[in-house]
Amino acid sequence: MGIWSRVKRRASKLIPNEIKRPVKAIVDPVLDLGSSVIKAVISPFTGGFDLPDTSINTDITSAEIKAATVVDFNAANKAVPVLYGDRLETATIPVFIGTFGDNSADTSKQYLYMAAVISQGFHGANTDIGGSAINGAMGSLLSRMIINGKPVHLGGLTNTANPNYSQGYDGSTALNLQNANGGIFASGKGGVQPTQHSITKGTFANRLKIQYFDGSADQPVSSLLNEHPDWSPTGQSKLSGMHYVALRFLIQAADVTVGGSDGNGTYGNPYSGVPAVVVTTSGRSIPNIISSKAADPGFEERFDTAYADKEKTRFISYHLSVTTPNSDGEIGTGGLGVQQKNAVHVETVPTDTQIEFQRFDKFQREKFSDGSTQPKNIHNILYNLGWTYDYVFFYPGTIGLTGDTSASGTTFGGVSSVTGNFNAFGSIWLKHVGGGHYQLASTCATSFKATALSGAFTFFGYTADNLTARRINQQYIVDDIGTSTAEYTFFAPDNVLQDIENLRGAIDTGDMKFRVRVRETNQNDLYNITALNLNSANGYITLGLTNEDSSKPSDDFYASVPLDAELYVEVGINSGNIDKFPTSWDVTFVDGAYKTEGLGYQGYRPDNCVVEYILDYLLNPNYGFGLTLDQIDRTSFVNAAIAMDRLPEFKDFDRTIFHIGGSENGTVSTEVFDRNRYMYGENATTGASVNGALFRTLNNGYDRHFIINTSKTFINNINQMLASVGAFLYFADGKFKIALENAGDPTDSERIPPNTALPITCTVTDDNIIESVGVSTTAMNDRFNQIKVDFTNLANNSQPNSVLSPDPIDDSTDIRQNYLNEDGGKILEGSFSFPGIYDAITAKKHATLLLKKSRGQPRINFQMNSIGINIAPGDFIRVNSEALGINDVFGVTDVSFNPDNTVTVNGQKHVPDFYDVTDTGQIFEAQRQILKG
Repeated sequence: MGIWSRVKRRASKLIPNEIKRPVKAIVDPVLDLGSSVIKAVISPFTGGFDLPDTSINTDITSAEIKAATVVDFNAANKAVPVLYGDRLETATIPVFIGTFGDNSADTSKQYLYMAAVISQGFHGANTDIGGSAINGAMGSLLSRMIINGKPVHLGGLTNTANPNYSQGYDGSTALNLQNANGGIFASGKGGVQPTQHSITKGTFANRLKIQYFDGSADQPVSSLLNEHPDWSPTGQSKLSGMHYVALRFLIQAADVTVGGSDGNGTYGNPYSGVPAVVVTTSGRSIPNIISSKAADPGFEERFDTAYADKEKTRFISYHLSVTTPNSDGEIGTGGLGVQQKNAVHVETVPTDTQIEFQRFDKFQREKFSDGSTQPKNIHNILYNLGWTYDYVFFYPGTIGLTGDTSASGTTFGGVSSVTGNFNAFGSIWLKHVGGGHYQLASTCATSFKATALSGAFTFFGYTADNLTARRINQQYIVDDIGTSTAEYTFFAPDNVLQDIENLRGAIDTGDMKFRVRVRETNQNDLYNITALNLNSANGYITLGLTNEDSSKPSDDFYASVPLDAELYVEVGINSGNIDKFPTSWDVTFVDGAYKTEGLGYQGYRPDNCVVEYILDYLLNPNYGFGLTLDQIDRTSFVNAAIAMDRLPEFKDFDRTIFHIGGSENGTVSTEVFDRNRYMYGENATTGASVNGALFRTLNNGYDRHFIINTSKTFINNINQMLASVGAFLYFADGKFKIALENAGDPTDSERIPPNTALPITCTVTDDNIIESVGVSTTAMNDRFNQIKVDFTNLANNSQPNSVLSPDPIDDSTDIRQNYLNEDGGKILEGSFSFPGIYDAITAKKHATLLLKKSRGQPRINFQMNSIGINIAPGDFIRVNSEALGINDVFGVTDVSFNPDNTVTVNGQKHVPDFYDVTDTGQIFEAQRQILKG
């Protein structure tokens, strides 16, 4: 009879005396490095939202969600999982159980020792948001522990951070950080013995000791488990690389009275049989290549310089164009020569027609910010004109701040002066991105509306060979201030002006830096600021700049700043690396090897970003695939990480705070006693601010956590993560690339562009198509008029919960009825389970997206000539076939390159509105036809 059978036997004693010998080792996690991995290299993973595809986990039920918190004593060879996420609740794996002490629990102390493995990999940091805003260098947080269904009181325990976590954090070797606001922090790295915490409150008072290990490769043998003679007689039982808790249970029949603190009461023996231990902990520490930030532009990256303090790194603007042509379309003065327009178009519109441009958008959206449809779209106008001019200037009439009709005026043709400041928004230039499609050449930090007072919109077209970037960017340029400094002028909203004024007041200008950042080209240029002039009245800033070596920038410096560059003002610290969060890419590899145990000050922390999970899984040699960094396409991973880590509306960030065991989202819980009893057990009355009592989502629909089953194949685990967010991973040009399926902006899924603003890789005509084309539309049994999504409810014991879209209670606009009418009254309900989703807001967004996509994305497949050689999954192509009667944009889902230099393409009709799952996107989407009528 094996040990696990003996564990389950019922005996007269509280714990059977024969359970003494340990399981000597943990079975290595299962890795499949066979043909499936090779297949993954030559074709894309099936990660996109492709209903009713099995990639969206249709075969998973809520039982899998429940299984994550069920301790399985029978699985002696159970593979050790990997935990990805800010906070996860999971069952432990008992790998050692042994009793030690007198045979009679009634007359003498008897202990049961347990090594309970949580996961594998290093857990040396946290991102806790509750209570005292814990320093990330404190290590991973064990915020909740349940034994046999009863919470352990983890309040009031004094924790001291492992000094190895903080080396270099502020230039010192140890910060001696301490925290006593609840929970237990991990240790072990560098051979540091974790503190033995004795529980003194609540149900398990005076009956439980805990040591929490971080899973480092050099963690020591547990001093607590070493009390048992069978644990480590040779000193080898370190469980290297295993994230675990060491436990000592006191088996005692007598009642214990707890007084003098919260958790008061008299408690009998809480154990029956072998204790089943469930924990809530931080996920694995992984490199955060992007992190969310509650300031513009809603995210941040770690720049490669060593001096930058992220709290004094101020995003100031996108590079704004400021030149305005006169009423004849002429540009250029000051010796630069006059540039004439190549074409002009006047679009007649109803007088007072109003359109809106939203902050930081690359296009005019189809809808106003209140969800209503805009009457005109400039991208559609230009596409229908058939224009392909490199740049187009658009004059609407007047400009006004959204919601502020007093701040309006004109800057066109030398007419009356501006009321407010039009230049703060930038002149409205558009650039051609291929196939007759246009995007705004520069974006604005403030939403504004344009009104056609004269009943017309005016467009001027210019070709690049006649219109230099210098002339677009700045009409009047002064390159020299003295002999060695360039001048740079840009416009910014009032809050940015004030922030920079505050920075200048806090530090000498000479310590300020100016950064020009373009991720697509990996441009990351830094300059010294030698002079700074704020003109608040007119809304602009002028900087005097030198190169970092104090030399003068090039004479065409202004023109060298790309239109889509992000601009930053930073402050030098000069005292070392205050914070490296998020991480620099160069930190992830040391001497060619992936850093598997990165620390908080190096930008490694648990996170909720699936892109970073996949990156770690691809690079990690222990349980992942072990790729090298040069096999990763950085640009695509950064773009996708920005979209998933971005705070879409950071001013409304607090709306998505959840209280574990407490109130609904978006409110401050008044049920403090109930929540603390949930966290710490019967009679617990600790104050509301306890470590780990809160968790937060970014409200962008992408937050996930995963308990990765390492007994599954590599490709299955990758697909599970990809499919949960609708992403493709494919191999091209010698690198793995990731593409996120969204409305059309790779870095921002909240932006819903018109089709005419999409970047089109190529336009496919009848001349390019070889032989037949396959077109399929949604069959009745493949679409739904209501979808239920089961998710892991982290706020309530990580049990299954569900949401409906449309929700019959909240369906005030009869969305469900409209879908039923389209389907002839037939009820078509779909039910899907997503264990990686852990909050109701995200689950509702996902259900809405699946519902929309199930109803109106016809698919197309065809073989084409070599014009498609550069097409990749995630790209947009326009199929304009007179023979088929099709002229639509399709998102590419799969590409195969044939020996005869032809390309086979699969795609789905792209409807940007389907991806709008915000509050304004909760609307009925009528079916669209694929063929022209």
